[in-house]
Amino acid sequence: GNMLTLESVSMSSDGVLVTLDVHGKAYIYNFEERYFVPLFAGKGNEALDLDIISVGNQGSIWAVDVDSKTLYQHTEAEGWIVREKGIAVNVAVGVDGTVVALNDAGKPYILTAPGKWDKIGDKPMLSIAVGSKEHIWAVTKDNRLVSYVNDAWTELKGAGDKPAAACKDVAVNAAGTVFVLASDDDVYHKGEDGFIITAPATKAFTADIAKGLVDNESSVAQENENVAKVGQKAGKKAAGKKAAV
Repeated sequence: GNMLTLESVSMSSDGVLVTLDVHGKAYIYNFEERYFVPLFAGKGNEALDLDIISVGNQGSIWAVDVDSKTLYQHTEAEGWIVREKGIAVNVAVGVDGTVVALNDAGKPYILTAPGKWDKIGDKPMLSIAVGSKEHIWAVTKDNRLVSYVNDAWTELKGAGDKPAAACKDVAVNAAGTVFVLASDDDVYHKGEDGFIITAPATKAFTADIAKGLVDNESSVAQENENVAKVGQKAGKKAAGKKAAV
C-alpha cells in the first residue's frame, strides 16, 4: 500500500497503537493485517488537522488541535467530538481511562467526571504523560521532570540531589515504566539506580552524569553495553531479510 509519513505516535499499555500523519489525520494500527486503518473522523471533521494524539485503551482516544486549542475525544459512532474549545494544548490518557489535559497556560487538569476538570497544581507544564491514575508524569516549562504523587507534584532529582538534566518530553506506561527525552535528544529510562541512558544521541555519557540525570557511571556503561548487544542481535536477525513496509 501507500507509505504513510507519520508525525506522532501513541501506544496504550494494552497494545492499541494510534498515529497522526503529517496532515493531522489519525490512524489505528491493525496488528493482524499489519497496516494502518484511518480512524473514522465523523461528519464535518473531514478537514480536521490534529497535532497531538493519545490513547489509553481501545475506547479512550483523545487528541488536540493546537491551532484552535480544541480538545477532542474519539468515539466509534460519531468520530471526533469536541470536549473543550479554545483552551487545550496537550492531552495524555492512561489505560484506566485517566485523562489529563494542559490548558493554554500549561496548567494541568484531570477529568473527574464528564465535562468536569479539576486543576492539579499551578505549575505550568511543557508536556504530560499518563500511564494510569497512579502514574502521572510531566516536564515543567523550565524543563524539570516531575511526578504527581499524593496530590502534589514532586521533582525528580539526579545524583547528589541535584536537579535532573534539562528534559523536554516524558512517557510512562501503566506499570510505571518511565522514559525521558532530554534536551539534547538522548533517551533515558528509569532504572533502580536512577535514570539510565537508553539511546544516546551524540553526547558522551560522562556529560550526562555531570548534569545529574543519572546516578552512576557504571550503570550507564552497563546499559550502553546491553543496548549494543541488543542492536547486534537485531542486526544479525535482519541480515538477508527484506523489510516489509
